[in-house]
Amino acid sequence: MLSAAVALADEGGAGAIGAMLRVVALNAVVRQRLAVIVPSVPSGPAQADLSAVTALVGTGRLTSVIGRTHPLADAAEAVRHVERGPALGKTVLVVR
Repeated sequence: MLSAAVALADEGGAGAIGAMLRVVALNAVVRQRLAVIVPSVPSGPAQADLSAVTALVGTGRLTSVIGRTHPLADAAEAVRHVERGPALGKTVLVVR
């Protein structure tokens, strides 16, 4: 799930709403369910977990493994690639 979240980082200035909309759109075409990580409260366990993951990403101890990227226009090919069977890393659709 983290690799999806990292891959969906906002590049176009749409902010968090744009990232959430991309997750909803991608859920229609991927086998795995994607989710937006949002703490339920400003402090507490959810915030601590998110901070811990952020720190691991920041230090490079946790990285995403992306096997292939496809532009949104090639979504059908991306789905065929995933359906062929196990792949090394995640297949990501790039939305620009």
